[in-house]
Amino acid sequence: MKALAAEAGLSLPAVSERLKRLEEAGVVTGYRAEVDVAAL
Repeated sequence: MKALAAEAGLSLPAVSERLKRLEEAGVVTGYRAEVDVAAL
């Protein structure tokens, strides 16, 4: 979340609130893990 806030130029609470609203509105419907197999 910190990286997203820094990239967007917003505070962490602002990003958290906006993301929460997007989830509630159904715009963001899920998340996924991207595994680096070589790092395992």
